[in-house]
Amino acid sequence: MQEYSVGFMFDDRMERVLLIQKQSGPACVLNKWNGLGGHIEPGKVHVSEQDDVFGGPNCNCGCQEAETPKECMVREFHEECGVVTDPGEWLKFTELRVSDAVVHCYWASNSQAIRDAHKTTREEILDFSTRSEEWWRICPNVAPHVDWWVPFLCDQKSKNHLCVVLGTH
Repeated sequence: MQEYSVGFMFDDRMERVLLIQKQSGPACVLNKWNGLGGHIEPGKVHVSEQDDVFGGPNCNCGCQEAETPKECMVREFHEECGVVTDPGEWLKFTELRVSDAVVHCYWASNSQAIRDAHKTTREEILDFSTRSEEWWRICPNVAPHVDWWVPFLCDQKSKNHLCVVLGTH
């Protein structure tokens, strides 16, 4: 099963959101506006011949544990828009589970990150207004669930909720 992380970076007033038009990934997100993110790196697994420990702090073969969903979020955000974020900025708001994948979904608000974001790949990156007709014009061309996730996150009453979305995709 493949795991992914996706994140929605808002400005501090939750009036703008940074989105990317994905050129790679699962078919349901191709050429669609989505949060920034990607697949979780699995890492290399090594079994020590001496004590059957998987990797671990005493292993010197260069193996590493798989990255966490939040580490993936930080890495992918940097790779896709050139901005380094702190793992503590990202808050998980939902987990999407389908037959062959899990998507860990995060949000953060940092106006400086929105201002500093720039194109680092062939994928287009734009910040969109969440409070105007601009948002509703792009809705037909967003990845699944993004059309309601963004308004959900902008609603101050929903900040402390975690929802799990189960699908059959």
